[in-house]
Amino acid sequence: MRCVIPGGAASEGIRVVNMMPDFAVDGAIGYGTGLPYQKYDLDTLDLEYESFALMTELPDTGGRYVEWHKVRDFSSAGTDDFVYMLDTEKGIISFGDCINGMAPEGEILLIGYSLTRGADGCVTKGKINEIEGFNRDEIYVENLRSSTGGLNEESTEDCFIKAQKLMRTTETIVTDEDCENCVSATQGLRIEKCKVIKTHGSEGSVTTVVVKPCSRDGMGVPGERYIKNILAALEPRRMLGMQFRIARPEYAEISVYVDVTVSRNYSEPRETVRRAVTDFFAAIKDEFGAEIIYSRLYELIDSLDCVLSVNVLTVQAEGSDAERTREGDLILAQNVAAYLTDIDIMINM
Repeated sequence: MRCVIPGGAASEGIRVVNMMPDFAVDGAIGYGTGLPYQKYDLDTLDLEYESFALMTELPDTGGRYVEWHKVRDFSSAGTDDFVYMLDTEKGIISFGDCINGMAPEGEILLIGYSLTRGADGCVTKGKINEIEGFNRDEIYVENLRSSTGGLNEESTEDCFIKAQKLMRTTETIVTDEDCENCVSATQGLRIEKCKVIKTHGSEGSVTTVVVKPCSRDGMGVPGERYIKNILAALEPRRMLGMQFRIARPEYAEISVYVDVTVSRNYSEPRETVRRAVTDFFAAIKDEFGAEIIYSRLYELIDSLDCVLSVNVLTVQAEGSDAERTREGDLILAQNVAAYLTDIDIMINM
């Protein structure tokens, strides 16, 4: 916002909360004393928690104000933190003890809130029969159906009951297998493969799951909405303190070059070698973090009846990082799967 103050100067970053002349009176809910443990009764039980906001005057600043922030308790608040607690069940706001949370000293203004009657706010049929400002003889209005859907704020007791039910359920995710089964069963999504690849976290447990959607080219990558649907399916089965992260898969495009000497007694040796290489990679195409063992592929080709010797065998990976060992093996990253894209076969008789 850009604000022009008397004298023509411009000031950036000014927040306007109200422009009515009587706001300073109607919006005031008290005057802070600077003492600890201050409480103020708001004279209503219909407050909606998330929309509630207030600010207080800063002492010795010539009328400057600062917005305070709601907290559930003062345990982690410091001496300089502008925080308060709102009890919507009693309609009371509370401030800290000057050690855990500051105490206001100056005017306290209410700058935002919504009122709701929760379940009691559902209007019965025929209750609405006039529009304010219009004569009932001029315009007729009537609600033909009762309104529904109003809910009261969840109480602390209800939270504990809900938590106990969730902890008792057999569907709570405990193991990596539980997590993979839950992801695979996400309604409305066609998931070809998923795997838990990492569990760590400094603030609780973070479980990372790589998810491969079904796709025509076999190299599916989930979008943002796809990921949100998976996380929504995991949330009801999440253990307290557990967090989930969905990782997108990457694909290592594998190209193979084979130079072999074959027996003249066999027809179509090229197709036989091609089929053997294709089957080798088909067995690991959905395996994230696979190890492509060079010696196994070499041995597979060398054991074919039509092959007399394997002269040259190379395996290259492109499109994603892969670690190559001294033995020629390729080790893919945890979220990377192998995808065979090219086979070049040289046949010698």
